[in-house]
Amino acid sequence: MYRTALVAIVLSLSVPALARGPMDGPPGFRGPPPREVPLDPALRAEREAELLEWVQQQSPERHARLLELRRLRPEAYRHALRKAAGAHRMADRDPEAFEMRHRSRELRAEIGELREELKELPRRERAEAREDLEDLAGELFDLRIALEQRRIEHRQARLEEMEARIGEARTRIEEEAAARDEHIERIVERAISEE
Repeated sequence: MYRTALVAIVLSLSVPALARGPMDGPPGFRGPPPREVPLDPALRAEREAELLEWVQQQSPERHARLLELRRLRPEAYRHALRKAAGAHRMADRDPEAFEMRHRSRELRAEIGELREELKELPRRERAEAREDLEDLAGELFDLRIALEQRRIEHRQARLEEMEARIGEARTRIEEEAAARDEHIERIVERAISEE
């Protein structure tokens, strides 16, 4: 009888702990990943207008292409608008990285134009254009390296945060495990004293 009661008590206490789901995790790890809440049509239209205005300020040519896409290919327009939203978030979060990426796009376009010009130039005029191409390529390379270094630093900071959280979770688990025997003893004593 005592053994059955003891097993029932231990199981009743351990099964909920074993069945803990992602909603019951430690602080900082609780719940499912956040989902984007669908906006009502009025807010969606307002957000779209804000994005289009931002794109207009950044690049009137890109804005014109977006409007043409909206008219001719709505699905491609929605995809391009999502990309613009990502760029807008980046510009808010890390303006320096955004400017670096913007300059990188400009450099690639300049390199492409200069490459085409280089093909059409006579041999004796190619040396100067080649030097310009080398300068642009060097600047583009330096930008790529700087952006990659920023990514690594950002990831390193996130990794350190995660390691700190893991350390806190391990400490909490160790403390709970150390108190396990005391907790079980209290349950057993209560069960025995109630009979």
